[in-house]
Formats: sequence, structure tokens, C-alpha cells
Amino acid sequence: MYDKNISEDRKKYLRKIKKTKISIILTQLLVLIVFIIGWEIFANKGIIDSFITSQPSRIVETFLNLSANRTFNTFRSNFN
Repeated sequence: MYDKNISEDRKKYLRKIKKTKISIILTQLLVLIVFIIGWEIFANKGIIDSFITSQPSRIVETFLNLSANRTFNTFRSNFN
């Protein structure tokens, strides 16, 4: 399937495409991480109302609590 007779220009082009894809994914991850960290900091400082928007740490804590108590699975089984 992969032809070994690819020209050097084609190889450079494919490497450039791959590097571009990787840089886009890394940029998206960075934006997501900055958003979550900012959300947590602003909620802790009281800049945003954590009652309305919650906090990432509270969301993770609640999810882990539900998973540990198997409450989530019980909740889902009631709707099947």
C-alpha cells in the first residue's frame, strides 16, 4: 500500500502535513487546559459564581464519588 518510490518533495510535504496536524492538536489541548485552569482559578477567587458554573475540581470530585458509590449506574438503569 505504501509506495517506497515517493519523491523527496512528497516526503517533505507529508512531514509538513503531519507536523501541522500535531501542532493543531497540541494548540487545542493547550487552549482546553488554559480554559479549565482559568475556570478553576476564577471560581476560587469568586470572580465567577461557582454556584452557577461550578468548578472543574467539584465536577471531577462528584463524578468520582458517583462512580465509587455506583450511583451513576443505578441512575442509568432506571431509564433503560
